[in-house]
Amino acid sequence: MDHIEVKNLVPDFIDFFDEASRRSMSEKKRFELWKETYDFAAVPPGVEGEKIARTMLANTWPKYFGEIETIKSWEPENNVIENLLFHIKKLLRWDEPIDLVLIYFVGSFEGNFFTAPYDSDRTALCIPIESEVNDIILYHELTHIVHQKTAGLSLNWEQPVANLIMQEGLATRISQHLKPGKNQEIYIEFTPGWLKTCEMKKEEIIEGIMPHFNDARSETLMKFTLGEGTTGLEREAYYVGWLIVGSLLDAGVSFEEKAKIPGDQLAQYIFDACRDMIEVK
Repeated sequence: MDHIEVKNLVPDFIDFFDEASRRSMSEKKRFELWKETYDFAAVPPGVEGEKIARTMLANTWPKYFGEIETIKSWEPENNVIENLLFHIKKLLRWDEPIDLVLIYFVGSFEGNFFTAPYDSDRTALCIPIESEVNDIILYHELTHIVHQKTAGLSLNWEQPVANLIMQEGLATRISQHLKPGKNQEIYIEFTPGWLKTCEMKKEEIIEGIMPHFNDARSETLMKFTLGEGTTGLEREAYYVGWLIVGSLLDAGVSFEEKAKIPGDQLAQYIFDACRDMIEVK
């Protein structure tokens, strides 16, 4: 049986907000208090992630005043997770129990749900409570958790770009499969108009990312997720994953087959799939 532990960080954020709003303090002092009392954001680990978190807090701080009563009245809903997880495990034919920690937190209204290692045995699914939650988002994130098991992958931030591509490709396409009928943008787009722009630069994006499939450095992962890739676009790894998994589905390769490719084989597998897409114009 799957085991889901709930960890609610919302009271910690409320304590931070109440303390910070009672006192007049500089942006620097406010961030120091945030670090001391809350210290949770949807950012990569390390120095670069801390810089992003500080900027996000500074930009979002005024907005919290208009939303704090909604945040304080929020109540968790946990039952839906078990049902969605069941459908993903069935699709990927994974019968072993999943042990995860469901973390509710207050983010910066950017809608960034994410998964990350929690301890040596468990994975965390992190849900920002100020953002709209729907089945498509949850299917996406829960797919990462099951895929980690089926392929023996790590969900650490630093991982080969090829692994990231397959993870995001499966997550976007499985959410589309399990919750069909929406425009494509709903399943993958973060910024409006992004998908159409990617489609106009398809070959350039693929060719630009191909030399980096084995690269697991933080700066490279930033480049192909939050950064500007090789064409000036964010999330190029997501787009390539969307293309590859879609192409393989059209060729008759099942979700289960793709989800069970070991991590040490993904770079070559993704390279071959990209080469085929470029050659078949």
